[in-house]
Amino acid sequence: MKPVDAGYAYILLPGRSAAETAVYASQPDIEILRSDGAVHAARDNSQGILAANFWLAGTVENISVSAPASMIVKREGDVMAIGVSDPTQRDVPITVTVNASGSLIAKDSTVSVGCVSPFVRFTVDTTGSLGGTHTAAFRVF
Repeated sequence: MKPVDAGYAYILLPGRSAAETAVYASQPDIEILRSDGAVHAARDNSQGILAANFWLAGTVENISVSAPASMIVKREGDVMAIGVSDPTQRDVPITVTVNASGSLIAKDSTVSVGCVSPFVRFTVDTTGSLGGTHTAAFRVF
């Protein structure tokens, strides 16, 4: 039998014994948020990190992108740091929308902030970045 639309996920746990792996498997820190043809995303709940590859424009949790992108989000308290890259290297702008109000803390020169209330929206100019990461940080509430 050939699986149709099947999937799987795994976590590498180097140096852990079978018993330690079984304990981790019973209460994993990693949560798969989405895994389909549009988005692959996971969150490390112990570290407050969300990582996503958007194959198409889309949404994961409260974050949307306007074009294919790779993204990492680190949340510590009310501070959200976001890294965005264009793995396609097509030099298209990527607009990121976070469904939360906030205030800007810091950003790269390639990031243009459109608004911070009632939601955070910024656009990344990926021209010539060759898949490099562009960052912005916000205090969100």
